[in-house]
Amino acid sequence: MRKDVPATESRGCAWLTACLSSAVLFAATLSPLPAAERIPDGEIATSASGDIAAAWFARPTTRYAHGILGDAIEAGSLVAKTRDGRTIEAVLPATQVFEDLTPRLVDLDGDGRNEIVAIRSDVAQGAALAVYGLDGGQLVERAAIPPIGRPSRWLNVASLADLDGDGQRDIAIVTTPHIGGTLEIYAWRGGALRLRASRSGYSNHVIGSRDLDLAEVVRLKGAPALVLPNAARTALEVVRVEPETITPVASIALASRAVGRLRLSADGESVEVRTEDGRTVRISLTQVEN
Repeated sequence: MRKDVPATESRGCAWLTACLSSAVLFAATLSPLPAAERIPDGEIATSASGDIAAAWFARPTTRYAHGILGDAIEAGSLVAKTRDGRTIEAVLPATQVFEDLTPRLVDLDGDGRNEIVAIRSDVAQGAALAVYGLDGGQLVERAAIPPIGRPSRWLNVASLADLDGDGQRDIAIVTTPHIGGTLEIYAWRGGALRLRASRSGYSNHVIGSRDLDLAEVVRLKGAPALVLPNAARTALEVVRVEPETITPVASIALASRAVGRLRLSADGESVEVRTEDGRTVRISLTQVEN
């Protein structure tokens, strides 16, 4: 049963106590690339292990007039740097773009080969979640979910973490996060994406923002849980993911709407989120555990 938890105020911050674990770290910095080769505001994702050492979005284009990330520029290609130093590019057709900023570079299944998780949009069908990897020396699509089905419809990745404690990473996304978003949980098994559970009423992005990190994975009583805003961004929702089910655990009301990065605090015992009134609200989860 979901528990509504009031936030208490202390020095302009809301507090709630908890044991947290972060999900996957994405962005990193390599030697700067020429501006023409990488999209503006995009970063380079890196990995210390696996067959792909780095990945970034390139070939800036204005062929998709959506602008959900604050400007009209999207990416026409995905570039990977292999562990042995080769640079390989996957170029999209003229009907598609990567409506994304920084690739998510991670070994999803623990096989020692990295996957790249990206948001790819079709000019007629909207956004889809796509997974890329190396095959035969080429950077290729390994799997994708169907696009939303309409132009100017987007999704955002919420986490790439083990959400049900089975030892395998899950991919959590929010489809249409600006218009009544739906949280969807996908499993990556045998090189395919399988929808495990979905539940409506969530968001993890503000229209026009370049901040895509409005969700966090935490641990409650030793088990993982996902924290993200409700659809109106007036509260943070805590949910558990079980096989085929998303279960609400708690709802933490915010005095002002969430707008900025939701992240683990430096002390490791709370999450912090920026709100519309300019404050950083700090929330910990002890009350949720009780």
